[in-house]
Amino acid sequence: MGDAELTALALEAVKGFAQWMHFTGIGSLSTLERALKAARRGRNDVPMADLLLVCGNVLAIRSDHAGARERFEHALQLYRQVDAVQGEANCIQRLGDSLGQGF
Repeated sequence: MGDAELTALALEAVKGFAQWMHFTGIGSLSTLERALKAARRGRNDVPMADLLLVCGNVLAIRSDHAGARERFEHALQLYRQVDAVQGEANCIQRLGDSLGQGF
């Protein structure tokens, strides 16, 4: 297994951890930020966008509305670059949700 495959697996694991953080409210964002840096180095656009979306969800739950919106908007740009329509739709939905919650 090469570096690209290992990076993709690691990002999937971190995404799962982020989803756990979202639902439990437990955990540190520093782990997620380190994973985002690794994704940027590897140019893994879809896994990075997925991670940004989940990070945005965690930040929204923690009432960091500006940070959440920033992550959703960045993820939306990445999904659009690779024509990942479902990812785009998820980001647009979360951005719409944020309008209703006064982000």
